[in-house]
Amino acid sequence: MNLFLKLNGISAGYAFICLVFGQCLLYGMSVVKPLGLSHSASSKIVVGGAFFLAGLLTLLCMRMTKNWMQGRMLAFWAVVLWFPYWILFSAVMEALFPGEDHAYVVYVMTLILTPFYPIFTATAIGISALWHESAEKKATRREAENDVS
Repeated sequence: MNLFLKLNGISAGYAFICLVFGQCLLYGMSVVKPLGLSHSASSKIVVGGAFFLAGLLTLLCMRMTKNWMQGRMLAFWAVVLWFPYWILFSAVMEALFPGEDHAYVVYVMTLILTPFYPIFTATAIGISALWHESAEKKATRREAENDVS
C-alpha cells in the first residue's frame, strides 16, 4: 500500500508541474503587467519564469522518484497516471476561480501535451532511476573502501 501511495504522489507531482507551467503562462502577464515593462520584456519574464519554475519542480519530482521508488520499474506507471491528476487539478482550479478560461486552456494544453509530456515524464523517471543506481554504486564503493582500510 505504501508503494501505491508513493506512486500516486509522484504522478500527482508530475501533474502539478504541468498545471503550474500552464497557469504561469496563462496568468503570468497579469502579474508582470503592473511593473510597467514593455510587452516583449514582460513575455520574456513570464516564459522564462514558467520554464524555470517547471525545471525546479521537475528536479524536485525527480528527487522524489529517486528516493521513493528506488529505481523500481513501477515508477514508469507515472507516465500514464499523471493525466487523471492533471484533469483533477484543472477541475479544482476551475471550481476555485470561476469565470476564467480554464476549460479552453485545459483543452489546448491537452492537445499539445498528450503526445509530448509522457515522453518528458518517462525521461525524467529514467534519469531518476539512473541517478538512484549511480548513488547505490557510490555507496557500495565507499563501503568497500572502508572495509579495506
